[in-house]
Amino acid sequence: MPNSVQTWSHWWRNGQTLWDIAVSAPQVVAHRTARMALAGHKPSLKDQQEFHRMGAEKLEAMGEAGWAVMWQLWQAQQNAAMALMGAWWKPQAWVDPGPWLRALPGVTAAGLKPVHQRVTANARRLSNVALTPALPALALAAATTTVKPKGARSAAAKAKKHAG
Repeated sequence: MPNSVQTWSHWWRNGQTLWDIAVSAPQVVAHRTARMALAGHKPSLKDQQEFHRMGAEKLEAMGEAGWAVMWQLWQAQQNAAMALMGAWWKPQAWVDPGPWLRALPGVTAAGLKPVHQRVTANARRLSNVALTPALPALALAAATTTVKPKGARSAAAKAKKHAG
C-alpha cells in the first residue's frame, strides 16, 4: 500500500496548483475581456497579437497536458504490469490497486503543469500591462470626419443650386 504521508503530500501539491489556477485564471480573463471591450471594432496590432496568443496558448497547453497525462498513464500501466509479473503466484496481486493509486497524483500533476505554467505566467505578465481605452482615438476620429445624414446637402451645394 502506498505511503499515506507521501500520497497526501502529492495531493496537497496538486491542490495548491489548482488553487493557483483558480486565482490566476479570473485575473487573466478579466484583463483580456476588458482589453477586447476597449479595443473596439478595430483592435490595434498589440491587441490582435494578444488575442491570437490567447487562443494559441490554450491549444498548446491542452496538447502538452494530454501528452503528459498519456505518458504518465503509460508508465503506470508498465509499473502495474511489472508488479503483476513479479507476483504472479499471489492471487491478491491481481486485484491490488496499489500501482494505479500511486500513479494518480503524478498523472494529475502532469496534466495540470502546462496549464498552471501558462495561467500564472499570463497573470504576472498582464498585471504589468495597462489597459488603454480606445475611446480617445475614437473621439478624435469622430471629430475629424463628419457623417451627413442620407439626403442632406451642404450649405454651399444648396446656395449653388439656388444661384444657378
